[in-house]
Amino acid sequence: VTDDGAALTINAVEARPGVAGTTNAGNATGVEGRLETSDGRLADLTAATAWLDGTSARMTLSGGVTMVMSTGYTVRMPEVETALKHTDVTSAGGEVTATGPVGNLRADSMRLTTDDNGYLLVFNGGVRLIYQPPN
Repeated sequence: VTDDGAALTINAVEARPGVAGTTNAGNATGVEGRLETSDGRLADLTAATAWLDGTSARMTLSGGVTMVMSTGYTVRMPEVETALKHTDVTSAGGEVTATGPVGNLRADSMRLTTDDNGYLLVFNGGVRLIYQPPN
């Protein structure tokens, strides 16, 4: 459970311990994760690989990452860095594409974090939205 009350669960097809004396605390393949926020929202993540940095308590998911959110958004990006002690999921390099309730969008980056009003999903840099009004 993170400092802000979200529950983070990570599963993998294969996991290996890290190397003693380095920041590599472990790596995994066939990764699935779930972030359940304190207000009950879900973000399910899938990635080909993951690497855990034991020093910074951050995990890097790579090999094509998909994040499906209970708010109706599906976000795809090449790589994501996520904090393990608090809610902070940030795309790392490469184009971000998303589909959601308002339509389709692309951006240079994406970040899911918290602020004074709760959880916040932000797209930045060259954001292009193709709005699709409800029928």
